[in-house]
Amino acid sequence: MNKKLELLPPQPQDNLAGRLAQLENLLKYKQTYLEKAPPGGLHIIKCHGSPQYYLRFRNKSDGVSFTYTYIPRKDILQARRLAQKEYDKKIASLLRKHIKWLKKQISRQPPCLTEVYDSLSSQRQNLVSPVTLPDCRYADIWLKVPYVHKDFNGSYTEHFTVNGQQVRSKSEVLIANELIRQGIPFRYEFPVEMTEGQILHPDFYCLKLQSRQEIIWEHLGMCDQPEYAVNAMGRLALYQKNGWFPGKNLIFTFETQNQPLTIRDIRKVLGEYFS
Repeated sequence: MNKKLELLPPQPQDNLAGRLAQLENLLKYKQTYLEKAPPGGLHIIKCHGSPQYYLRFRNKSDGVSFTYTYIPRKDILQARRLAQKEYDKKIASLLRKHIKWLKKQISRQPPCLTEVYDSLSSQRQNLVSPVTLPDCRYADIWLKVPYVHKDFNGSYTEHFTVNGQQVRSKSEVLIANELIRQGIPFRYEFPVEMTEGQILHPDFYCLKLQSRQEIIWEHLGMCDQPEYAVNAMGRLALYQKNGWFPGKNLIFTFETQNQPLTIRDIRKVLGEYFS
């Protein structure tokens, strides 16, 4: 019922490209910081077991010797900025080496396996069973898996997402719309079978395309009601018994009447699980 597509995950070069972009962004950030860093260097000595900080400048007269100016404790921020500057210089140098190495590795790699499938005509694509798929094609097939979610009845106010899908609450609308906005595929109330035969219908059954990992998202919207909270804890225990764990492949968000779920909360969760 919740079987994954039997396809190879994304290739290593996809991870290398992502890592390269990450390091390039980090280098850019560090370069911007270094441009604004204070002049001079930091010199530290120990005096009676405690560190003393000095601003260090190379003498222009001989280009070899240094001049030192004591930094008092009240100006410890200056010492921190100087220490950070020297650290960032070393990190920037090492980042350049990593970036150079990654670019070389990427250039040496053979074509991506998905290129074979992409090169086929649509008629041929419909006839073959590929070993792996590009993200967009994988998501398309994943989303088309047929299933039946729970019925809506008169006890629910009508709430719809930006793509016209009905959900059960305003908070679920917020979650669904943000998933759609960020291009994260999901199935609403997809039936997930537990080992003892129970069927749960999590609010959102999501797909992390980078790793092809499936993640359950349950939003608990009435946590200030004791009976609801007790049932929610039982549901969490059942998930964990079946291999679904918060921080890994299970998201639990909460709200009460006085503490509603916000779009900022949702984006923080997405950044933690899907970035």
